[in-house]
Amino acid sequence: MTLRERICRDAALWFAEIQDIPPNYKTLQDKHPKGKPDAVIKRTWKKHFRDWETFTNNVKKQEPELCALALNLPPAKPVVEEKDPLEALRASTTEK
Repeated sequence: MTLRERICRDAALWFAEIQDIPPNYKTLQDKHPKGKPDAVIKRTWKKHFRDWETFTNNVKKQEPELCALALNLPPAKPVVEEKDPLEALRASTTEK
C-alpha cells in the first residue's frame, strides 16, 4: 500500500466516522477544529494531492464503500402507532 493509498484509506475511515465529506478544507476546519487524523490535515494531504477536491475525489475513487457510509446517513425509523385491529370493526358496528 502506497502512502497516497494509506492517506486516502485513513481519510475515508474518518469521513465514515463523522458521516460527512466536507466540500472544502475551510468547512472541515470550521466543523472539526480539533481531533482530526493526520490524513486530513493539510500538511499531510497537500504533499500528495493538488487541492482538496482532488484529494476527496481520490478518496471516493479508492474507498467507495466507506464514502458511501459517509454520505448516506442511516434511514430514520418511522414511528408507527399500533392500532387495535378490532377498532375499525367496533366503530362500524356502533354507527349502525
